[in-house]
Order: sequence, then C-alpha cells, then structure tokens
Amino acid sequence: MRAPMSSTTPTPDNPAGHLTLPNAEISECYEDVGVNLVEHEPLPPEPPAGAPVAVRDAYWRKYVYLGDKQRQFTLRAAIVGGLFCALLSICSLYITLQIGWGLGLVLLAVLGTYSGSKLLSGLTGGRFREFTMLENSAMGSVASTASSTTGMCVVGAFGGLLLVTGEHPDWRAFAGVLAFNGVLGVCLAILFKRRMVNEEDLPYPSPKAGAVMLKSLYADGREGLIQSRALFATLAAGGLVGLFRSWEGLAEKFGEAQSALKAKALSLGWVDAGREFLEKMSRWGIPSEIAFKFSALPLAERNIAIAGLAFEPSLLLTSVGLIVGLRVALSMLLGAIVLNFILVPAMYHTDQAVLAAPGALAEGFKAAMPVIGHGADQTVVPMKWSLWGGTALMVMASFTTLALQAPNLIRSMKSMFAAKASGADAVADVEIPMSWAFVLGVPAALGLIFVQWWGFGVHPLLGLAAVVISFGVALVCSRAAAEADMNPVGAMGKVSQLVFAFLPGAKGSAAINLLSAGSTSSAGGASADQLADHKSNRLIGGNPRQVLFAQLTGILFGVCSVIPAWFLLVPDKEHLEKYPAVPAKMWSAVAKLLTEKAPSLPHGAPTLMVVCAILGVAIPLVGHFLPKVGKWLPSTMGLGLSLTLPFSNALSFAMGAVIMVIWEKGHKKSAVTFALIFASGLMSGQALVESFLLLGGEAVKLIAQ
Repeated sequence: MRAPMSSTTPTPDNPAGHLTLPNAEISECYEDVGVNLVEHEPLPPEPPAGAPVAVRDAYWRKYVYLGDKQRQFTLRAAIVGGLFCALLSICSLYITLQIGWGLGLVLLAVLGTYSGSKLLSGLTGGRFREFTMLENSAMGSVASTASSTTGMCVVGAFGGLLLVTGEHPDWRAFAGVLAFNGVLGVCLAILFKRRMVNEEDLPYPSPKAGAVMLKSLYADGREGLIQSRALFATLAAGGLVGLFRSWEGLAEKFGEAQSALKAKALSLGWVDAGREFLEKMSRWGIPSEIAFKFSALPLAERNIAIAGLAFEPSLLLTSVGLIVGLRVALSMLLGAIVLNFILVPAMYHTDQAVLAAPGALAEGFKAAMPVIGHGADQTVVPMKWSLWGGTALMVMASFTTLALQAPNLIRSMKSMFAAKASGADAVADVEIPMSWAFVLGVPAALGLIFVQWWGFGVHPLLGLAAVVISFGVALVCSRAAAEADMNPVGAMGKVSQLVFAFLPGAKGSAAINLLSAGSTSSAGGASADQLADHKSNRLIGGNPRQVLFAQLTGILFGVCSVIPAWFLLVPDKEHLEKYPAVPAKMWSAVAKLLTEKAPSLPHGAPTLMVVCAILGVAIPLVGHFLPKVGKWLPSTMGLGLSLTLPFSNALSFAMGAVIMVIWEKGHKKSAVTFALIFASGLMSGQALVESFLLLGGEAVKLIAQ
C-alpha cells in the first residue's frame, strides 16, 4: 500500500487531481490499486460573481488551476488528438453534406481517448500511462477546432461556389483560405477571452456541461467505463448499418472503375473480383430508401414519383432526432407534410395548366414542379422549388433573433472598450498575452488577403474588408454563443453576403460574394467555438496557452484531412447535387439572388419566399414578446429545414425525437446519461463507415483512370 496522499494531488492514478470522489465504494476501488485517499480540508468558498476580477482570478490560480501539476498538451496528445481530428473532420464533413448542419463530435473524441488510454494501460500492464484530464481536454480542443474551422465553411461557401461556377478552385488556394481563416478565428478569440470568460464570466451552457462530464469521468472510473463501452457499442452498430447501406454504392464505383479500365483495354483482377463480391453483398444490403406506394399527385399522374417521399433506414438521421428535440423534429415533419401533400400537388396542377396553354413555353415560363425522367422513372423534385422558401424563412428568422439580441451586442461592444480592472494580475503567467493575437493574426490576415486575390481574383481591398467585418461577426457570434448557447454563424454569413452585394468590386459577382462572405463568417464563427473551448478549459483548471497550441494543431490536421476528403466525396458539381447539402444550396441561392439582375426563379417561388419571410419574422417576435403563446408555435429552424430536405429526412428526425421522449418518460436517468452518447456513437459510426467506403470507392476510380 502506498503512503497516504491527498486527493488534491494529481497523479497517474488520480489524473483529475482536485476532484473529490463521490462515495466510499469508489474509494475502496482506488485502494485496491494502491491509492489511499484521505479526507482533506474543503476548499474555501468560491468568490461571488460580483467580486473583483483580481480576486476571482487569484482564487482560480490557487485552487482550480492544474496546469503545473498535470500534463496537458503533450506530444502524444497532439498525435492522438490529430488522428481523432482527421477522422472526426471527415465525419463532420459527411454529416454536414447529409443533414445540412454541423454537429459537435467532441464527446466522441473525449470518450474515445479516455477509453483508449485505459485500454492501452491495461494491455501494457500500466507501462502506458493513462491520459490525464487536461490531456483529454487538449485532444478535444484539437478535434473541436478542426470541425469548427473547416466543415461548414467547406460545404457552405465552397460548396456554393461549386454550384455557381461548376468548378473546384485550386487546392492550394482552398487550403490557404481554410488555414488562414482558422488562425484568424483563433486570434479573434484571444482578443475576447479575458473579457468574456474571466471578467464577465458568461454562462456558456454547453461548455459548462462538457466540463462537468469530463470531471465526472475522472472522478468516477466506473461511470466512465460504462459510458465508453456504450459509445463503442453504438459506434459498432452505426458502422454495421453504414456498411450494409454502402454495398450497392460501392459496387457502382467498382463498376465505373471496371468500365474505365476496359476503355483502355486493361483489366485488374482485384477490381473485377471486388465488383463481383460487392454485387453479391448488395442483395443483402440495406436500401438507401424505401419509397412509399402512395402519391400525393392527382390520380392521372400517380406514375410520377415525388423525390424523397420515402422512408430512409438510417441510424444517422434518427440519431440526430434524439438530439434536436421534439419541437424542431415535429416542426420539420409538419412542414414536410404541407409541402409534399398540399403544395406539391397544387403547384404541379398549376404548372400543367399553364404549360397546356398556347404560348406558355415561349414566354419563358419556369415550372415549379418540372417532371424529370421518362417512362416509369418520372420524378418531381420539390426541394428545387421549396429551397427558396426555406432559405427566406431561416435567414429572416436568424435576422430577427439577432435583432432581439441587440442589447447583448451593445453591451458586448461597450465591454470590449471598458477600462481594465485594477489589481494584481494573478494569471498573467498562464494567460495568453494580447500581443500574441497580433503576432499570429496580422500574418494570417495578410495571408488570407493574398490567397483570395491570387486564387480567386478578390481585390485586396475587398479582402481587407472581409477581415475587418470578421471582427464584428466574431463579436456577435461569441456573445450569442456565450449567453444563449447559439452560434449564429449561418445568419451572420447571410449578413456578410448582403454587405458584399453592395461593395464596389463585388457587385454582380456571385463567386466573390460567396468567397468573401464565407471567409468572414468562417473566421468570426470559429472564434465563438474557440472561446467555448477556453471556457471549458478554465472550469477544469487548464493552461490557456496550451489550449491555443492545441487549437493551432487542430487547424493543421483539419485542413490536411478535409481537403482531400472534399475532393474525393465531391469530385464535381453533379456529385454535390446528389447530397442534400443544404448549406451549399442556401449560400448559392442567396448569392444568385443578390448578384443577378433578374434571377430566374421557378413559378410561385417569389410568393413562397414572401410568405416564409413573414413567418420567419413573426414566429421569433411572438416567442419573444408572448412566450406562453410562442412555445406552442413551430420551430423556424424545423420549418425551414423541412423545405430544404427530403420528406424521408423529416420522418427519420421525428422518429428519433419520439424515441427520445418515450425514453425520458420511461427512465429519465438513463436517458440523461446515455442519450447523447448513443446519438453520437450511432451517428458517427454510420458516417465514418459510409464516408470512408465512399472515399475508398472514389480512390479505386482514380486508380483505374
């Protein structure tokens, strides 16, 4: 038995250091492995929120800070975090393409590394030292930074650019924009960190919950073990579903590779054998969707299918339903029912009546529900028409919500220029000096301006305007994320597009509009995510400077993994159009609307946009001023997504939300403990397997070509 030690001393056996264990039974478990935990004096009460900043910082430095006692951003944390970062960046990219928005996968990184270190320690007889709590947090910082600085910018701005121009940009310019944007976002976070995190101590609900979860993992080893087993089980289940859903698509890729080889009078045995095997496995595969037998179209047109009116056997979408909640999911289902069973038949009937009239085509009539295909494969695609309404609804709802947050914005602006608090600076030796923001940020800003000019023809003055506007975007996003747990990067992206639509040199150019606004919102939005990272780190006693190093590492790994994945997953415009890819379609639609003199809209789209814009303004206003009435109104996010995603997606989301409600009613404790873990595992497992098999199929095609 080792000598008694205080539980406030971090060791490899007790990496949480300052955490107290919850009960005697846990203490006995630690005694079994040679750790004797003794009672210690309780910590003095934490200073109240209104106490001077110097007092609160001094308390944190003495009683909370663990950076001098625990390893944090070590070489192995950088390597393991980077590998997780690469996997999760590709996973996040695929999820954004499929469901239309990015989801935080930090839980997967934290639990995965926690479980992996315990497994390695057990297999090596303790020679591999388990990751400390701060090391685990550093790896989460690597993963979260990569996701926040790449996924949405790639799918939104660069996806929209591909839809507008039909071509990919030079990969070097692409990488430069992503990398410089990421560094600029990290530097903007440095400017706000001391004020928002230390001095104002803003709430940051999600980072606070993440810090509590991380502490509980290291305070209660058994609970962490159960959670990690649940995560790996759900990862395996999701991966299995992804595998069986991918047989058919992978067989098509091998078939295309085989055709390319035959065109060159060549043959590769492993390609032929692979296609034969995959075609056999396809018979046992899970279909991408199961179309409904009924149709909402008139009786005479029942042979024409409505795209997306089906059930999609996918754990990914159902898992997202567990997270988004019943209000958003049911709002999506309501909107999807109205669209597919009321609006689609009405617009189809109107189209046919107009097209049957003499001279209708000569007048340039653009049908809302054009029939695509021939014979038994005829289809109408509602999303190409309803996308305009969904975009108007979500943009106006975001603008209205931002307007209602105006007092917070004004307060944030004032606080940025308020006098610095007096008193000794107890954290000066560990805090990130403000000068670092300029040392890193100025070269990043200049690099971004140069890359935009060199790779995309954006005038340097417009590039400079994008950098300046990024500061304002970062301020808005950071304040909203801190107080309301909402990062309005999508709305701020549309604000940026509106600004650049009127700037000289950018007017009339959809490509410049997309790139400039995309860079602005990406850097500004990423800063809010980096601040959340700093908040979580402060709560567990980490060193802010090492968080900065982890974030910069995440940018490097994220860019290196996302760019090749993007070019393989989306080799051309036609492949992008096969995904829902809501951000890309919204960004391109707004860019066309703002830059084209007479944008060509389908029949009925302007009316739909006006109605949806009114709803986007009215619902948030009612919710703000009449909260008792507003809680019964549908979610603007749910309604907007229902007009941009297929009916099958809305159905799967609703199924997941209903399952969550039943689970909570039946056993609330297990739902609270495992719901997010199950959702993350199932979603990530399927996304990882499907994306990597798709990447493998594209790689086989490239080899054959």
